Amino acid sequence: ITSITPASGLLSGGSTITITGTNLTGATAVDFGTTAATSFTVVSNTEITATDQWDQEYSGQVDVSTSIGTAYGPNFNYSWGFCF
Repeated sequence: ITSITPASGLLSGGSTITITGTNLTGATAVDFGTTAATSFTVVSNTEITATDQWDQEYSGQVDVSTSIGTAYGPNFNYSWGFCF
């Protein structure tokens, strides 16, 4: 994994994150810290889009599991946000 965009999202979840890297085809899981992505789509061998879910953690490393191993990326940070 070379980058994630954006690098943060609301604690309430629902953010769509683009993960870039190499050898991402065949991904079997995407995790934000210890929490699995709500859903993810392998766009290409170099890009995945994933949706985070609500979590109590304030940050966590983004991991992508494939049949050849697990790739570890930068942290995704959760932030407080309020809706009125």
